[in-house]
Amino acid sequence: MLEVKQSFEIEVDGQKIIAFPGETYLEAIQRAGIYIPTLCYEKELIPSGQCRLCLIEVEGSNKLLSSCTSPVQNNSVIQTKNKRIDKSREIILELILASHPLNCMVCDRQGNCELQKLAYEYVPAERIKRYEDKTPKVEVIEQNDFFKLDYSMCIKCGKCVQAVEEIQHCGVLTMQGRGIDVFPTPGFGRTFEEAGCVACGNCVAVCPVAALVPNTLVKGGREVDSKRTVTTCTYCGVGCQFEVVTKDNKIIYIDSYKDAPANGLALCVKGRYGWDYVHHEDRIDIPYIRKDGVLQPATWDEALDLIESKFRSIQNDHGSDAFAFLSSAKCTNEENYLMQKLARGVFKTNNIDHCARLCHASTVTGLVQTFGSGAMTNSIADLTNDAKVIFIIGSNTTEAHPVMGIKMKQAVALGKTKIIVADPREIEISEVAEIYLQQKPGTDLALINAMMKVILDENLVDEEFIRDRTEGFNELKAVLATQPLELMSKITGVPVEMIQKAARLYAQADTAAIVYAMGITQHFTGTFNVAGLANMAMMTGNVGRPGTGVNPLRGQNNVQGACDLGALPDVYPGYQKVDKPETIPKFEKAWGVELSSVPGRTLVDMMGAAKDGDIKTMYIMGENPALSDPNLQKVRKALSNLDFLVVQDLFITETAKFADVVLPAVSFAEKDGTFTNTERRVQMVRKAIEPIGERRADWKILNELLVRFGFEKRYENTSEIMDEINEVTPIYGGITHDRIGSVGLCWPCKDENDPGTPILHTTQFTRGRGKFTPSEYLDPAEMPDAEYPLILTTGRNLYHFHTGEMTHRSTGLHARRPFETSEINIKDAERLGIKNGDKMRITSRRGTLVTVAKVTSKIVEGVVFMTFHHKEAAANLLTNDALDPFASIPEFKVAAVSVESLKEEDPLLAD
Repeated sequence: MLEVKQSFEIEVDGQKIIAFPGETYLEAIQRAGIYIPTLCYEKELIPSGQCRLCLIEVEGSNKLLSSCTSPVQNNSVIQTKNKRIDKSREIILELILASHPLNCMVCDRQGNCELQKLAYEYVPAERIKRYEDKTPKVEVIEQNDFFKLDYSMCIKCGKCVQAVEEIQHCGVLTMQGRGIDVFPTPGFGRTFEEAGCVACGNCVAVCPVAALVPNTLVKGGREVDSKRTVTTCTYCGVGCQFEVVTKDNKIIYIDSYKDAPANGLALCVKGRYGWDYVHHEDRIDIPYIRKDGVLQPATWDEALDLIESKFRSIQNDHGSDAFAFLSSAKCTNEENYLMQKLARGVFKTNNIDHCARLCHASTVTGLVQTFGSGAMTNSIADLTNDAKVIFIIGSNTTEAHPVMGIKMKQAVALGKTKIIVADPREIEISEVAEIYLQQKPGTDLALINAMMKVILDENLVDEEFIRDRTEGFNELKAVLATQPLELMSKITGVPVEMIQKAARLYAQADTAAIVYAMGITQHFTGTFNVAGLANMAMMTGNVGRPGTGVNPLRGQNNVQGACDLGALPDVYPGYQKVDKPETIPKFEKAWGVELSSVPGRTLVDMMGAAKDGDIKTMYIMGENPALSDPNLQKVRKALSNLDFLVVQDLFITETAKFADVVLPAVSFAEKDGTFTNTERRVQMVRKAIEPIGERRADWKILNELLVRFGFEKRYENTSEIMDEINEVTPIYGGITHDRIGSVGLCWPCKDENDPGTPILHTTQFTRGRGKFTPSEYLDPAEMPDAEYPLILTTGRNLYHFHTGEMTHRSTGLHARRPFETSEINIKDAERLGIKNGDKMRITSRRGTLVTVAKVTSKIVEGVVFMTFHHKEAAANLLTNDALDPFASIPEFKVAAVSVESLKEEDPLLAD
C-alpha cells in the first residue's frame, strides 16, 4: 500500500495552501508557487538562514522569522510581503551592496545575478548611488583550469562552502578570515588542486553572484544575451541533465539543471567542463575519401555514392555475411535503431554489435539467466534514499560514475546507509566504507561464493522469498558446499573474519543493494560473477523492493539504450530474439522486407573474421575499436585487412585512420533525440547549437543510406523515429518525445497510460521465478608465472573518458591528466627499482608499452593498474582477448605482465 502523507493547511498572503509536518515554511510556500526572495537557500543544501532575505511574518509572533529555517506550524497565518518585511530586505541588501562592486554593466553574470535582481526589486535607485564610488576592499582572485573565485564579488552567503561539504563531501572550501574579511577559500596561499579540488564546479553552480564563475564565461558573452537548453550529458551512464548556455552558436558554459531527476544540482568535472571538444579545431566538417592511400576532402554525394557502390559490389560478390556494423553507445536511441535497421533490413545480416560487448555483455547474459531481464533493477534515487546497506564491487564509483558516487557519500554522511566496498584498489569510495575488502583481481566469484556460504551457514537467508519466488536453491547449496571458506579466503586474499563481517552486514540489513560495474563483468568468468551477485540478492530477499536489487552501472551515456534498441547480434529492439519464430514476421511486416533469423557475430568475432578475410567491410559509427578493444595488434590487423571501411565520427580517430570513407557526424549538443541512462530512464537530448560546416546528425546519414537502398521513409525528426520504435518495441511502447518531458520515463513502459517502472521484479521476476545459477570458482584465463609475474588490471580515471578522443580535446581535462600514470604497489616498485614518476615498461604476451609509474600502497601487491584513455600508452596493447564463453566479453581486468624500470638514457624509451 502507498503511504498517505499527513498534511495540514496554512494561509499565505490570504491564500490557503497545503503543508506537511517536518518541512519549513519556505518549502511549503515555494511548492505552492509563491515567490520568496533568498540568496543563501538551495533546496539540496541544509538551510542556514544566512542571508535573512526570506523573512516572513507569522501571526502571533513579534519578530520576523527566517522561512528557510522555521518549521511549519498548523493553521499558521503568514505574510511574505508587507512594509516591515520589505524594509528589512532593503536594509539587508544595502549592507551587502556596501561591500560589493557595482560593476553590473561589465559583469559577466548580468542577467543571471540574484543580487542584481533583488536590488532592482527592493532598493531604491537613489540609495544605490551612495555605493557607486567605493573601492572593493579585497582584490584577491583564486583560479584553476575551470573556474575563478573573485573575493571582491563575494557576498559571504556560504553556499559554496555548503556545496563542497554537503554535495561533494570534499571539504575544499572553508570560510576563513576575521570580521568583514571572511571569505570562502581553499586556504590562503593554497591552490584549489592542492586542497583536493576535483573541479566538479558544484560550488560555482550555487553562487548567486559573480564571485565564482566558469573561466569560459569571462568575456565569453553576458548571461543576459545567452540562451539555455536543457539536455542530457554525453559521458557516463548516470544520465545527468544540465543546461547548455550558448551565445552566437557557441557554448559558453554548462550549468546545473536543478530539477534533473538523476543528478539534481550535482555534476562532475567532465559533465560541467568537458564540452570544449565540441568546438575543437580537430572536428571534421566535411566527408573524406581515401585516394592514393591518403584521406582527402570530398562532397557528401561523392562519399555516399562510393559507399553505395562498394556496398552493392560486396553484397553481390560475397553476400550478407561479409558485412559487419558497429553501432554506438555515444549515439541516441533513434540512431542506434536506424543502424540496426540498416544492417538487418538492407544487408540481411545480424552482424551488428557495439561496445556493450566490451563492458556489460555478461550483465545481460547473467541477469537474463537469473531474473529474465538484464538491466539495473532499481533507480538511482531509490539506492541513495532507501538502501540501508550498499555492496559496491568492481565499481570505482566516484571516478567512473562520479555523481552517483557523491550521492552515496551523501547517504553515508546523513546516516542513511552503510557501504561495503570490494576492490583490488583502495578507491575513494572505500574511505567512507563500513567494510573494505581488498581482493585480488579475478577472484570476485570466490569472494561472492564465500559471502553466500556465510549467509547460508549462519541461516541469514530469506526462506519465504526463496520458497515463493525462486527455483534452484538446492543446486546453489550443493555448489557452496564445495567451496571451503578458508580456501576462498586464501584465493581472494581477504581474511575470513572480514568476509564474515561483510556477509552479515549485507544479509541482516532491512534493505541491501548491490552495485557493480566492469570490475565484475570484464572477465573470462563475467557471466558467473553477475549470476553470483543475483544469487546473493535472491537468497536474502533483496530484490523487488525499494533500496534493494542488483544494479549494474552502465559505462557510457547510452549503452543501455543501444542494447535496448537492438544493437546486438542476437536480438531486435526490446530484446526480441532474432531466432524466435514470432520475431521475424513481426519485423518483416513492420519494415516491409525479408530478414535473417541467423544470429550474427559479436564485436570480437567480427574482428577475428575480418583478420581472416571473412568480413570484407565494416561500418563503424561512433566507436573506436583501434583503442578500445583488447589485443590491439590483432584488431589493427583486422581493420587493415578490410576491403572497405566506413567510419562516422567527430574526429579522425585512431579507427578512422584505417577508413576508406570518413563521415562527419555531430556531437550531443548539435542534435535531438533520446538517451537511456543506467536506471533505464529515457531522457531527451536537445539541440543547443546548429552544426557547423557540412556535419550531419548520425540519424540523417543513416536515413539517407536507408533511402538509397530501398526504404522510402524519410524521417522529418527524431520524434518520428521514436514513434516507430514504440510500435515494434514493447518495453518502449508508451515512450514518446512528448511524454518524456523533463523527467523521463523508465522502461518497461508499455503504453501511453503507463507511468514507467522504476523498480523491476516487484511481484514476480521477468522470467517468472528467479533462478539460482551457481558456479564454482574458476581461475582467470591467464595467471601470473615466472615470465609474467604481475597482474595488469585496467579502469578509468575521473578526468578522462573511454579512449580519450573527447576529453583530451578538452583543455582543462587534458591539463589535469595529460599522460598515463600507472599504479604499482610500493613493495613491487622497490623490488624492481622503480620510483614514483619513473618511466617503466609493461609487457604482456600480446604487446609492450612505456608508461609513468605511480607508486602507491593503495593497490594490492602483485598488481599493476592503468587506464585506457591515452593512445600514447594504449593499455589494450596488453589486455587479453580471452572470452567469456556465454557473453563473448573479453577479460580486460586480468592480464599477466612483466614490468621493468627504464632510465632516461634507455634506448627503449624512443618507442
